[in-house]
Amino acid sequence: MTDISALEAYAGQMSEAAARSSAAAEKQHQYIHGNSQADVSTESGPVPCIAKQARISQEATSGLAGKLAAAAGTKEIGLHGLTLEAALISPKMAPYLAVGDGVTNDEVAVTAFDNAYKCRVVDLLGATFVVSTIPTRNAYINGFFKVNGFKRSASWNDTFAAKPPSFHAFGGQLSRLKASLTNPLEQFTGIVFLGDSITWGSGNTGEQAPTDPRDGTLSDPRDYFGTSSYVNIIKRYIGEKYFFGAAPELSNWPASPSGESIVQYTRQHILFPQNGFFTTTSSGAAVTVTRSATSGALLGYQMNLADGNQAGTSSHTLSFNFTGTSFTLSFGVAPEAGLDYELIVDGVSRGVFTTSVGEDGLTYGNDRRRLHTFPYVRNKKIELKTKRRVGQVSTLSFRPEAILIDKKVRIMNQGINGATSISYRLYNLAGNNFGDGVAVGADDNYVFCQLGTNDRIIPNNRPPGVNEFVANYDLLVAAIQPLADVILMAANPSSDESPTKYSFTMQDVRGVIYRAAKARNLDMIDNYTAMCRLNPRATANDGLHPDPFGYGLMARNWIDSFECAA
Repeated sequence: MTDISALEAYAGQMSEAAARSSAAAEKQHQYIHGNSQADVSTESGPVPCIAKQARISQEATSGLAGKLAAAAGTKEIGLHGLTLEAALISPKMAPYLAVGDGVTNDEVAVTAFDNAYKCRVVDLLGATFVVSTIPTRNAYINGFFKVNGFKRSASWNDTFAAKPPSFHAFGGQLSRLKASLTNPLEQFTGIVFLGDSITWGSGNTGEQAPTDPRDGTLSDPRDYFGTSSYVNIIKRYIGEKYFFGAAPELSNWPASPSGESIVQYTRQHILFPQNGFFTTTSSGAAVTVTRSATSGALLGYQMNLADGNQAGTSSHTLSFNFTGTSFTLSFGVAPEAGLDYELIVDGVSRGVFTTSVGEDGLTYGNDRRRLHTFPYVRNKKIELKTKRRVGQVSTLSFRPEAILIDKKVRIMNQGINGATSISYRLYNLAGNNFGDGVAVGADDNYVFCQLGTNDRIIPNNRPPGVNEFVANYDLLVAAIQPLADVILMAANPSSDESPTKYSFTMQDVRGVIYRAAKARNLDMIDNYTAMCRLNPRATANDGLHPDPFGYGLMARNWIDSFECAA
């Protein structure tokens, strides 16, 4: 190709490019400025111009605002004519057809629904469903379940959302409580809640027990076990999780005329007594320790602690640390004589006991049982020490097969309506003159104290202000700290902080409790901080005493604090 022809070809290409550019510019102009009916032709087909797209969108949404406005009064949401209730999954939808009126028994419908779905957030839209047990496969919110006649907020058990607890582990008391509840050799754990009307359970309108007559002492009436107070929720949680759903044994404080302030749960532990919690030591000559599979033994195995020293200077000791008042020994009885054993509790002998056939009603065989009882001990050593009788000449054995422990937890609600840090100390602790007992007993291990809300009230017989509360609260904690492991608690916020009625605020109360806990190395559960971002009117019927939803939030913070404690 000559240079001239090459230039001519290049000029032709440039002309074609200019034409294509002009055509593209024209199409762009049509796309931007075309009328509401126009399309622009493209290689992919016609494309509506911007004005036409706007017209189509306007026609599609015409009247939608009116439909949504109407939905506010009719629940119409404009989605194929469905109501809001029908558009959400719910136990009320077909085929389950729960009623949710708080009266009709919805057990079958709710159970079927809960089995059909899992890990879903289910909005109950304020309904109350009567059931025998609360469903747990889904996260239920904005509603209630009524169990045994008592409403329980569905939201508190929503475990699908992370809600960090508000607490301060200054002393390790929460961790020790968790260890206590999980240790089978702590045969008894006593938990006491001290507090005012919020601990008592006031606020569950229509369901709580009568509060009168009352005088601020332990002889006041108490609440029912079934209500949704934060203490009751905690009681049920411990029974379900740590005692595997054991039946609650309900009772009341002896001086109180009514209510169910005390619950006890029992779970039996059966332990093979070698290694782990148990230590076996042997001294002297001709002693052996063996373990063998044994038909008829409670756990299928038997220890054999043998002593062939006829001089009587050898022995075996089976020991373990224990908290409580009793345990049962399961052991084997041989056709020939067996070794006796001495029970020693915290260094004190509680007697010598036979394992020989024909004595103390014993017959040959396995799983022979003896219940041992003794005064309450707390984390003390129990010893079973073999003893050879004078004149016994053959090799004899002690054959332990199991230790049976009926592990118990007792939880007492000692909340008293109207209590302050002053009145509680003077009316209900050691040294009071009312004759109703003391709130914390010798066998109570853990005390939760939530007081201070009523201390805000301007007094007429002492100086007002937070400094007076600091002094009175310190006296209260000093009185209870020697009795047990103490965990301090701050209560929920109040909507009423009127300076004409209160001389300091709930934030001040929380600050005093925080500083006391830190100074005394006591754990603190901070329900004030956990709930301070919520409007108290939304979680309490009167702005102070929580409703079932508010109590659920408080209980959840307690439970999460307890479970997160290291």
